Amino acid sequence: MHCRGHQKGRDEIPKGNRRADQAAKAAAKPPPPEEAEAQAKVLICKQEPQSSMPNYEFYMNLKKFEPHGEFIEIILHKWQDDYELLELNHDYIQWLFPTRTQGRNFYSTPLNPQETRLMINTSEVQQRLRRAYKMMLKFFGVQIVGEEEDKETTEVERAENFASRFENLTNNPHNNLRITRILHSLGELGAEEYQVPLVRFFLKEILIKNRLPRMKKSAMNFFIPAVRDSQDRQDLLFFAWRYYFPKEEFIWGNHGELARYKPKPVVAALLPAPLSEWTPVYSEKEKKWLTEEPGGYGEDGWFQMENGRMVLPATLAPEIVRALHASTHGGREMMEQQLEPHFYVPGLSAICKATAQQCVTCAKNNPRTGPSQPPGKQPIGLSPMASLQIDFTVLPPCKGYKYLLVMVCTLTGWVEAFPTRTEKTTEVVKSLMKEIIPRYGLPLEIGSDNGPAFIQNCLQQLARLLGITWKLHTAYRPQSSGKVERMNRTLKTLMSKLCQETSLGWLDLLPIVLLHIRCRPTPQLKLSPYELMFGRPTPLINGLRGDLRALGETKLNDQVVMLGKSMQKLNTWVGDNIPHFLYPSLHKYCPGDSVWVKEWKNDPLGPKWRGPYLVLLSTPTAVKVAEVVPWIHHSRVKAAASPELTWKVVANETNR
Repeated sequence: MHCRGHQKGRDEIPKGNRRADQAAKAAAKPPPPEEAEAQAKVLICKQEPQSSMPNYEFYMNLKKFEPHGEFIEIILHKWQDDYELLELNHDYIQWLFPTRTQGRNFYSTPLNPQETRLMINTSEVQQRLRRAYKMMLKFFGVQIVGEEEDKETTEVERAENFASRFENLTNNPHNNLRITRILHSLGELGAEEYQVPLVRFFLKEILIKNRLPRMKKSAMNFFIPAVRDSQDRQDLLFFAWRYYFPKEEFIWGNHGELARYKPKPVVAALLPAPLSEWTPVYSEKEKKWLTEEPGGYGEDGWFQMENGRMVLPATLAPEIVRALHASTHGGREMMEQQLEPHFYVPGLSAICKATAQQCVTCAKNNPRTGPSQPPGKQPIGLSPMASLQIDFTVLPPCKGYKYLLVMVCTLTGWVEAFPTRTEKTTEVVKSLMKEIIPRYGLPLEIGSDNGPAFIQNCLQQLARLLGITWKLHTAYRPQSSGKVERMNRTLKTLMSKLCQETSLGWLDLLPIVLLHIRCRPTPQLKLSPYELMFGRPTPLINGLRGDLRALGETKLNDQVVMLGKSMQKLNTWVGDNIPHFLYPSLHKYCPGDSVWVKEWKNDPLGPKWRGPYLVLLSTPTAVKVAEVVPWIHHSRVKAAASPELTWKVVANETNR
C-alpha cells in the first residue's frame, strides 16, 4: 500500500498541503510586467547606499520612517490623538523606539553604538524621545503624574480615557510587544528613569486592581526583564511576588529568597512624615490634664496649646521621634531642638537619647567620641557669604562624578556643594562664576588648603581681579580649614547612612542631604544655618495650624519690621559665642621625649603610625623631630612608651 501522495506521483503534494502547493505554483509563475518593473525598482532602492545612522536622522527630523512614513514632528503633532492610526499602523513603532535588535519592520535598522551615543548626548533627540513616550502613554490610557506642574517627574497614573484604552489593550495584545520595545528603547537611549514607574504601574493594575488580564505573562516575562538596573528589577520582582495570586503559580524567583528580600525605599521616605499620618489617642490621665490647660482640640483630634504647640500622647511620642530620626539621623540635641518649638512631648530628652542610641545605622557610622582639644579662635565673616572656606572631597564614582566641591560660609555655616568630574581649577572657577557669585555676590575672602586646584596662578589672578582675598591655610593642618573639613565629614556621614538605607547613589541624595544639614541647629549656637542665613524658622517641620492667609496677614508686618533686627542680633550672637584661645600650650611634648608620628597614607592594612622619633624642638601647637623636615602639629603625634631595660648574658671570648 502506498500513501496518497506516492500514488499521485512524486511531484504531487498530499491533499492536506494543497494551499502550500498552490502558493508555490503561484510564486513560480512569471510576474506581470507592471509587478516586475516595481520589483526591479525596489531591488535598485535596496542596493543604494544607506545612511549609517538612520535612527538619528529620523529623530533629528531629517528623514521619514519607512515604508510610506512621515517625519517625527508630524507624528508627534498630528498622530497623538489619532488612536486608530496608531493602532493599525505597525511600521512607525520600530522607528519611534529603536533598539539594538531588528524589529518586524525590515525597513528599520537596529541601533549601533555610535548612533546610540550620539542620540543620548543630543538634547533635541532626548526631548523628542520623551514626547514620543508621552504620546504612547496616552494611547495606552496612561499619563505622567502632575505633568503640568513638574516636568521632571517620571511617575505615571491612569489617564481620563483609561477605561476605553485598557479595553483596547485587552483586545489587541500585540500592544504588549510595543510596551516591551518602548521599555528597551528607553533604557538604551538614556531614559531608564522612566522604566520602573511604568512597569510598576502595570503590575499594580494587573495584580492589585485585576485589570488587563491578557498582559500578565508579558509583564512578568518581558516588562520586568527590560529594566536595566538589577536592583530595580529585583524590587519589581519582589513587588510582583508579594501581590501574585495564587503564590504557588509564581515561577519567576525563589520564594524563600523573595520572602527575606528587603526592597529599596523611595526618596520620599527621607523627608519627615506629616502629622496627619498618625491618629492621636490620649489616655484618661492625659485628657484630665489637658482639660486644665489653655487650648483646644482640632478637627484632626490633636490638642493644640495656647502657644501653638501640639501635645503628643505618651504612647505615640516614641514612634514620631523614631520617624523623625529615620529621616534625618540626627542626635539627641538636634532632635530636641527640632521638636520643642512645635510639639510638647513629656520626657522628650530621654526619648530622643534612647532613639539615637538604638539606631543601628548611626552606630555603624558615627565616629567615636572622646575628650576634645581646647578650641582656638578663627576669624569669621561679618555678613552671610562674605567669608567662605572651600575644599574638594572624594566620593565613590557615581554617574561620571567622583568629587564634591564644598563651600561653607564661616558666619552662618550655610553649605553649598557641587558634584564635579575632576579636581581641577576649572571646576572651582565654574562654580564660583556660575553659582556662588550670581546667587550671593562677591565674597570678601576665601580660605582653602594648598591643593593643586587652589594654588594655580590663573585662579589667584582671578581672585585679585575680583577683589577677593584668597587665604591658603597651613600645610598638613586640616583644622585650619576646620569648618569645611567638618562639613565634609558631616556630608559623608549622613550620605553614607542614607545610601545604606535607600541603595541610591550619592548624586541622587545630595539635595536631600543639603536640605537636612542646612536645617540642623548647631549644638553651640542652637540655631540652624537656615535661620542664620534668612532670619526665619526652618521650613523642614511646619507646626503652624490655621488659615495660612490669615496667619500671613497678622504676621507679615511684624516679620518685616523685626527681620533686620533679628539678623543684627544673630550676627552679634555668633561673634560672641566663638570660643577664645585660652591655653598657652596645647600639648605635653618636650624636647627629649619619644613620639609616634601619624601616617598620611591611607593603607587599610598598613601601620597608622611611624617612629618612634626624638623631639628636638616644640612650640605651643607643634613639635620638630630630626627625621621629618616640616613641623608636625601636636594632633598628629602621640607619646611613645619608654623602652624597657633588658639583660642578656653573652660569653666573652677573651676570658675563656
